[in-house]
Amino acid sequence: TDALGREPLLAEGFEKIQKVLDILAVKGFFCSYLTGSPRDNICVYFAEGKSILCCYSLMDWPMGVRFEIQQFDGSGNPVPPPAIPEPTWTPAFRYYRLSQVSNDLFEAYRNLFLSLEALLSAICPKEKREGEAVWLDRSLSAVHNKINLEQFAPQGEKNVVQYLITSQYKNVRCRLLHAKFPNASLPHSVMNPEDVQQAYTELVRLWRQIAGHYFGVQNGGGVITYAGYEGMMKSTFDKGVTISYTTDSTPPKPSDTLVSPSGHPTFAFESSIYNGRAKPGVVRVRAYEETLLAARYENRIHRICCSVPEALMTIGYLDQGVLVSGVDAFEVIQDMQLKNTSEPRAEFNA
Repeated sequence: TDALGREPLLAEGFEKIQKVLDILAVKGFFCSYLTGSPRDNICVYFAEGKSILCCYSLMDWPMGVRFEIQQFDGSGNPVPPPAIPEPTWTPAFRYYRLSQVSNDLFEAYRNLFLSLEALLSAICPKEKREGEAVWLDRSLSAVHNKINLEQFAPQGEKNVVQYLITSQYKNVRCRLLHAKFPNASLPHSVMNPEDVQQAYTELVRLWRQIAGHYFGVQNGGGVITYAGYEGMMKSTFDKGVTISYTTDSTPPKPSDTLVSPSGHPTFAFESSIYNGRAKPGVVRVRAYEETLLAARYENRIHRICCSVPEALMTIGYLDQGVLVSGVDAFEVIQDMQLKNTSEPRAEFNA
């Protein structure tokens, strides 16, 4: 009954659903959890006195860099590469493994942050009566002197250590690892799971970099930087962007080149724009129109596609479809997330 904006609606709606699941569990009906919320959702929110139906989706853009180096001696004979040394075991590896095998995003994040703390503790032990934030500042600064951590902060950020402490420790870790109320947050509570998902993605990259330098953990192939990815996407969308929708329920295939493969009517949004960087490693396109043309919305919409002049870029697919009815406006937000193929798992149930 509250006229909420999109972000408050996602956070509060998610929390109310969790409370219902808690009650069902303690009453003995069944135990379950939600899936998919960080990746896609449909909601009706309010802004400037209008009700807006919003379809959100997060889509991966897998990219990777792989290369080989071959060495030859003075006679032109190939020199076999040296054997790759085994990692030096440290207690941090236990928390890392538990994080990677988890089926729960929030539990995965908690274990990964504990693993980071274990790494830093082995590198720069905490002193007696040293506060947590002070120790994190000192230990991360010591690591930063050995490894350039600037790639883990937004472009232009002057103090990467403080950025990491704020974005990871203060904004996420403290809210998920404490159970002293009212300052703590319940698991799956209040925090938008999209934000926790993004924090995990950034944290696992940081962890692998530190573990690789100090404990011999191999990091696989090269990676595309956030700045490089955002530059590539900007050059692609600078040519123009169109977001269209159709009632065609044909499931998407990699070979698709049309919004509607079956020839259903397609409609382009009145306004489609490329917003650029939404979060580190994530770019956003957005479309919006007021629901004045009722004939467009008589049937369920199943495919929502983003195109540039040369090609179809994305296909948002709604298996059950969405019926646009009883709202003042229709909006689509599509986020495109860089996914380095050489990096570890970063997707979990919400």
